[in-house]
Amino acid sequence: FGGESFELDARLSFKKDGEGNISLVPHFIRKEQKLDEYKEHKFSDNDRKNLRETGNLGRVVDIVDRETGEIIPSYISIDRKTNEITDIPASRVRIPERIGKTEITKQERDMLRAGLPVRDKLIERNDGRKFVTTLQVNVEQRGVEFVPGTGKSPRTAQTQETKGDTSKSQAQGGENAAQTKKEQRRNTWTNEDGSIRPISKWSGVSFTDQQKADYVAGKAVKLENVTDKQGFHATMYIKFNPEKGRPYRYDTNPDNAQQVAPSNESRT
Repeated sequence: FGGESFELDARLSFKKDGEGNISLVPHFIRKEQKLDEYKEHKFSDNDRKNLRETGNLGRVVDIVDRETGEIIPSYISIDRKTNEITDIPASRVRIPERIGKTEITKQERDMLRAGLPVRDKLIERNDGRKFVTTLQVNVEQRGVEFVPGTGKSPRTAQTQETKGDTSKSQAQGGENAAQTKKEQRRNTWTNEDGSIRPISKWSGVSFTDQQKADYVAGKAVKLENVTDKQGFHATMYIKFNPEKGRPYRYDTNPDNAQQVAPSNESRT
């Protein structure tokens, strides 16, 4: 510039144009991350939080190609070396069924496809080495990465989990303890993806296979000869309440839109 030369740190990449010509593109290192908008997509507060903490947006967004107008579902990440925001079409990312010797379950693959993190995943490499980490799709990796800063040994992970549970139980009381218990109870009734977790019995009465299927499908399950608090045999209906995040007891069939009666009983 003006006959003077300056040294700038940058990352270089190759770019192919429409005619097949390849050019070298510099990506200069930015001091700060600009997280207001990217390709006309405005980031929410939660988006910015995810990008700062993990470097990944944590969800799939629709990006409009400025030249063709095509809407492209894409992942967004921050280049950790340059602080530049980057993206990749979701169609170009492969979600593996296995990493090393560790199977990635269907539920975990679905989470990864949605851009969500799979936390505290125990990974065993082909050489037998094991560690716990967070998995997530990253643009630079063009696939699933081990999120930096989340790796730890299985023993360390177990110790931290135990210490964390102990600290919470000691530090929280009253309203906070009640809230924690409520959330833990909610988690016992649902899977990580929010789907209804199967149960096999209620108040000592076992479910048939059909009743198990109906419950998971969100339908009411009729139970007969259930012993109530007074020791009498009664008929009741059990159905998962999505608003409360747990099963509720009903005196009449809730699928017929009749009166609701919440239950204080526990699953066995």
